[in-house]
Amino acid sequence: MSHFTVLVTGDEYEDAEAMLAQFQENNMGDCPAEYLEFEDETKEVQDGYVNGTIGVIRAPDGSIYSRSDKMFQQKIGNTRNSFHQVYPEGYEEVDIPNREYFDTEAEYAWDCHGLKWNEEHEGYGYLHNPNTQWDWYSLGGRWTGALRLKPEVVIAREADALPAGQEVADGRPGIMTAPNTRIERADTCLVSQLDIEWHKEDARRAAGETWDAWNNPDRPANPGRDGWGRLSEKERQEIMDYERKHGLFFLTQDDQDRLESNTREAYLELFGAPKAITYAFIDLEGKWNERAHMGWFGVTWDENTDFDVEFWRWIESLPDDTRVWCFDCHI
Repeated sequence: MSHFTVLVTGDEYEDAEAMLAQFQENNMGDCPAEYLEFEDETKEVQDGYVNGTIGVIRAPDGSIYSRSDKMFQQKIGNTRNSFHQVYPEGYEEVDIPNREYFDTEAEYAWDCHGLKWNEEHEGYGYLHNPNTQWDWYSLGGRWTGALRLKPEVVIAREADALPAGQEVADGRPGIMTAPNTRIERADTCLVSQLDIEWHKEDARRAAGETWDAWNNPDRPANPGRDGWGRLSEKERQEIMDYERKHGLFFLTQDDQDRLESNTREAYLELFGAPKAITYAFIDLEGKWNERAHMGWFGVTWDENTDFDVEFWRWIESLPDDTRVWCFDCHI
């Protein structure tokens, strides 16, 4: 549902995977057992079975049917999978105790809660990782080539002259992402090979380019929703082409107000501070650090406003021969 980048350390790819493993969601049932806990829902299941009710259809002869029984579904027009419920005369919707509808507690637990009895934990429940952060990942992925290499490393890479143990490499691109073709970029390298100063200046450089593009006197002005309909097709296309080229397409009104109300120097001061390379990182102690907690559909909460500072403090504390890996994680 959501993609985000995570920087991980490890001498080998398997070491990086081991760092990630402790944060795996148990969605495929293959999360390492040492990271799992049993979520016991026995009380909820037993209480529901004993005290709960279920809505059913009762026939005139007293027989009981599920409300979703196909015998009550009448197709609507020619639309595929479109039905409404139709009950014959004398059939009625009623609520009955769960104990009368389900033959056993186990049947109720499975049909209504999707749970089976766990022999080891002696209860109804499921195994989950309380530290879940991702359900699958890919080295590189949508952000393949996220790590900028130092100029001398690029020269050695071009000449295929990097010493053993100092190789840099690309992962694989995401489904809609082109492979990394920039030799100055990679998905794994040593800290000594990472162009830290370039990355630190990247936010300032990007902020300056955005300010310049927005305040360019030749920028075709976007009249907004109210005036868009009065533009010709050519004028609309010119605006869209310019905004896409300069990264202005998704600016909010607040973004636009900041660009218009600040001088270039003030804007760089406000928005040009060093930004972390990735959305999250796992430190050498195995602790997960993130800008904010990532949920489905890009929704985040619990923002850490100090994340950028903490990221660079961590990077600069690593020994030069530490290998870092940039993963595209999904949750």
